[in-house]
Amino acid sequence: MYLPKTQTIIVCPSRELARQVNEFALPFIKYFQTLKVRLFTSKTEMSQNSQGLSVPPHIVIGASGRLADLLTKNYELDLHQVKDWS
Repeated sequence: MYLPKTQTIIVCPSRELARQVNEFALPFIKYFQTLKVRLFTSKTEMSQNSQGLSVPPHIVIGASGRLADLLTKNYELDLHQVKDWS
């Protein structure tokens, strides 16, 4: 059985921009049906989407503060497959 690995983290300076990036990414799911994208911008989205972390998303999108919470506090996310593209 294939389990996806998180390959990309998109850090946005604001929640609104993170939501816009997520809206841009969602149509790709139509063509790549196994692609998993998760948005983390608010406490509500974090609690809803953290339940979906049992199957890791390929792409994680979020505002910097929420991603810091996700990566350092309550939730675990395996980042071993994420590459630095800078």
